[in-house]
Amino acid sequence: MLITSLLNRSKGFSQYIIENEEQRSFLKLHQSNSFITPHNQPIHSLQQTSQYTIIASCDQITINNYKQTNNIFINQKSVRCHPCLPLTIVLQQRLSKLYYEWNIFESIYSKNPTDVVFLLSNSFALSSEDGVNIFDNQTGKLLGGIVVEANSLGTDGVDVYCGGKSQYCLDMKMFKKRWEIPRSGTLTMKNGIGIIKDLSTISAIDLNGKYLWTMEKKGVNCVELSDDGQYFLLGYQNGSIDLFQSQTSTQLCTLERLHDEPITAMNWSSSQLQLLTGSKDGLVMRWDYFNKPEIINTDEWE
Repeated sequence: MLITSLLNRSKGFSQYIIENEEQRSFLKLHQSNSFITPHNQPIHSLQQTSQYTIIASCDQITINNYKQTNNIFINQKSVRCHPCLPLTIVLQQRLSKLYYEWNIFESIYSKNPTDVVFLLSNSFALSSEDGVNIFDNQTGKLLGGIVVEANSLGTDGVDVYCGGKSQYCLDMKMFKKRWEIPRSGTLTMKNGIGIIKDLSTISAIDLNGKYLWTMEKKGVNCVELSDDGQYFLLGYQNGSIDLFQSQTSTQLCTLERLHDEPITAMNWSSSQLQLLTGSKDGLVMRWDYFNKPEIINTDEWE
């Protein structure tokens, strides 16, 4: 079986080449070694910022600041890191914990928090059964909110876009809805492009809620958009990944069977030259734009 990897820094986005079967065998050999899995539960969050690489499963957060590795053992649902500040929000069942440089400074009580996005106004939006609320980054103080049901959030830095039983655009200055699409699914939004995923279809919308395209896709576990919004990845139950252009839904390539278990999380670096993939068995792999994939090993980080 062939495998593809990321290439070509000069064009600003990773192009793809076919690698040989020997390198695929190398990956299989290392995947069979239990010491390479930093977590023993499914990976649900992956993030890369200028300061950290964050790996999270339901009871463990692994933090690598490129000098050392630390682990926080805490039950949680998801982890969200500010792209510039050392601010991290950990979502738990009934509260969200705010960390600055990984020191907790505030807890926000909310019913079943689902997602967080950071805004340009030194604030963040938090979705939960209480609605979508805005909080101050520095104090955690509630600034306002809207009662809508949301399972996922996106933002252009000012407005907040919500997935759920319907898709919404929320004006978080006036705290009102700009538009609503009667379509269920999770929403990923970056740089003017939103990708909606439900059980059997994938769709793209623009900032005005206009559909760009819809295609049938089954077995999709997760979606990852590039920061510039030009490309997106679909991670599948069979461990494969597809790469598409966002505006046209043109498929650029398939990365077959990258993991032996279902893909559960993906994260592109802001440079789009590095990709993290995580799977149900706790395995995390880092894909460089010119190298073959590197299996993340906490022993190597220390």
